[in-house]
Formats: sequence, structure tokens, C-alpha cells
Amino acid sequence: MVKLEGGCLCGAVRYRSTADPVMTLLCQCEQCQRHSASAFSLNIGFAKATLMFTGDTPATYEHKGGSGKTVHRHFCAKCGSPIVTELDSTPELDWLKAGTLDDKSWLRPDLSIFGSEGQVWLTLPDGMPQFPKAPPAA
Repeated sequence: MVKLEGGCLCGAVRYRSTADPVMTLLCQCEQCQRHSASAFSLNIGFAKATLMFTGDTPATYEHKGGSGKTVHRHFCAKCGSPIVTELDSTPELDWLKAGTLDDKSWLRPDLSIFGSEGQVWLTLPDGMPQFPKAPPAA
């Protein structure tokens, strides 16, 4: 079992969870690029309601995602750091922003999604499953 602990840039929002991650995915969609101010967002999926916050309560920004369903982006109201995303398209999971972890040494993305929107210069590891959009529902 992985012990997840981390927080925002200024330290006002902290979290912890003892839930095992379901998957770690690299999302290259345009919305994640804008949200992360980078070429992709590295996200850790874990069971809904297993993340416990301490300190400040994250602020929330909501918008429609590529699926047409609502995306709830939770972030620190003081420093703006993105913390966790809830997707109405995956109601059983929360998506933690991997860059907020205290210990990132174990991180390895399991797959990449929305590669059709990705930056042309980004080269992903050989053998990593890649999808042009969202992966097919299981």
C-alpha cells in the first residue's frame, strides 16, 4: 500500500490517503495542458472519498470536459496549485495531481490519453499504452 501525502506550493492545503492508487495516467488533452501550464498532467486515480484534507479547504473551478460532462478542479485558493480533479465521467475515482506529492519516487505513468491533442515534441516511453482520446470503457 502506498501512503499518499502532499500539498500545494504554499502549504495551506495538505492531504493524505492510504488508498492504493488504481492507475497513474498522463493526460495530454488541451484542458490539462492549460490547467498544468505544461505539455500534460500526470494524474493518480484512486477510489472516491479516500483523500483527507488538512489545512485550508480547496477552492473549486467547474467546466465541461471533452466528454461533455462536468470537471471539478480543486486547487489552493492562496497559491493556485491544482490538487485534485473530479470527473463526472469517472464518478468512482478522484484524480490527484502527481506533482503535489511529497514523495514522487515511485511514480510511473501506466498509460497516456488524449495523445491526439499532445505536443508533437513529446516522446513517451516505449511500450506505454497510448490512446488518441479517452480509452474505451471497460
